[in-house]
Amino acid sequence: MREEILGMLSSKELSPIIATRKDALALLEKARRHLASCEVILDSDLEGVAQFSYDAARKALSAILAMQGFRAHERGGSHSSFVKLSKLSVLDAEVWIVFEEMKKQRNIAEYGVESGQVISHAWAKESIEAATEMVEDAARIIDFQQ
Repeated sequence: MREEILGMLSSKELSPIIATRKDALALLEKARRHLASCEVILDSDLEGVAQFSYDAARKALSAILAMQGFRAHERGGSHSSFVKLSKLSVLDAEVWIVFEEMKKQRNIAEYGVESGQVISHAWAKESIEAATEMVEDAARIIDFQQ
């Protein structure tokens, strides 16, 4: 998988790190906490659900990177790196297909007020379900890499 990651991302998109399985599991735990928060706020803060569900999925990808000794650069535009990662051959493509849409909805939550765009309750609920599947898919890979 390390070679596939290096083939997908340029050195400008990655930073080498010293990470352990414990670090990857901590990222997954943060992702799961985001999802638990989504459930709590689903009926009161749809924008928060959009933010947290996208962040949960992104943290799941970060956990996979950590297991390989990398992290995505912390700079603007890193989303494209995560989109590339969401297409890793070891991931369930059907689960991750909505990842890009999650980012679009997150942007609506963050910037859509000016354009009148809103997050629907139905989409927010679907994003929680999708992000949950993404986190579990990443956990499967991390478990496999023991």
